[in-house]
Amino acid sequence: MHPDQFGAYGAIDRYKILADIAPNSPEYKYWKQIVKMMNSDEAKKVLQDTEEMVKHQGKKHDFFNYKFLGKTTVSQDGHIEEVLSNGKFKIAGDDRLYQIAGVKFKENGFMSKQQLLQVIQPGQRVTMRIDDEERTDNPDVPQAPIQCGIILKR
Repeated sequence: MHPDQFGAYGAIDRYKILADIAPNSPEYKYWKQIVKMMNSDEAKKVLQDTEEMVKHQGKKHDFFNYKFLGKTTVSQDGHIEEVLSNGKFKIAGDDRLYQIAGVKFKENGFMSKQQLLQVIQPGQRVTMRIDDEERTDNPDVPQAPIQCGIILKR
């Protein structure tokens, strides 16, 4: 923090905070001018770094529609039976394959298994949260691996 005559959060702090959350606001422009008038090496460095950050904030972002809003999940407790070399795993007493939702491995094979083993181990108790629509108990329906969130039990 940079306390000064403006308080515990000085002009530099206020400028940096506003640059992060409201870079187009009149308040941001006001505190930028105050920091410019400070004429210290620190203030010049903060201005340079902060302006670079603000410039990158304005770049295009890709936004996607909600995938999970309003979906229901079911909870399933179990034990990890086996961690496979393709980033998937099996639960004891269940023939289906599972994978951690949102996790993609750059490589299949030994490395993906080793990465997954850093998180889960055979014999470990887990609670899985599974999209209610994705789960089916019908053995005649071929299934892709079931995507799930995992809560590790100790």
